[in-house]
This record gives sequence, structure tokens and C-alpha cells, in this order.
Amino acid sequence: MAARTIPGTLGLGVELLTSGFDLRRLELLEALGKTLDVPRVATGDVHMHRRSRRALQDVLTAIRLNTPLQGRQGSPYFPTASACLRPLQRLQELYPAPLLSQTLAIAERCSFHTR
Repeated sequence: MAARTIPGTLGLGVELLTSGFDLRRLELLEALGKTLDVPRVATGDVHMHRRSRRALQDVLTAIRLNTPLQGRQGSPYFPTASACLRPLQRLQELYPAPLLSQTLAIAERCSFHTR
């Protein structure tokens, strides 16, 4: 069953967050992507630019939810600071090369302009 899209406009995002479930998640998403005939794309659940900014991310989450920071545990707070931008070397360790290639192909089609 092929997905009905404009060719080249749909990809299945694969997030590998070093949570202990990454291998199973990757297997399931690879199978789903093959079933739907869409490319798999490496993505990240990025919420901060550096790991050291996790405290700020927690503050922003508390403000958004209108809850106090004291006693914060579990969802929606991140248990670790892994939701940050990761260096290329780390991405290459986590993701299969075809997923990273697909991500780069999408990035090459993007353009950004400043005013």
C-alpha cells in the first residue's frame, strides 16, 4: 500500500532518544515506512540547543503548564538532557546512514532568509 502524496514530500520521522526502546522503535518504524512506501528520516526531539539548558527548559515547561517547579518529576519534564542538538558524530552513532542521508536531502531543499 503506497502513501498518496506528492512524490518527495512525505517522510516518516524516526526519533532515537537513547531511552532503551530505540532498537524496537527503529524496527517498527522501518517496517511501517516500507509498508507505506515512504522514506525514513532521522529526527530529534530537540527542545534545547545545549544539554546545559535543561533547567531553563524545565522553567519554560512549568510556565507553559502554570505549575510550580518544586517536585517536578516525569512527564512532561525530560528525565535527562538528551532532547538537545547533538553533534554529527553522535548522530552517526545512533542512526543508520540511510536515515541521516534522507534528512540531509530534506535540508538541502530548505532555504532560510533573514530580513
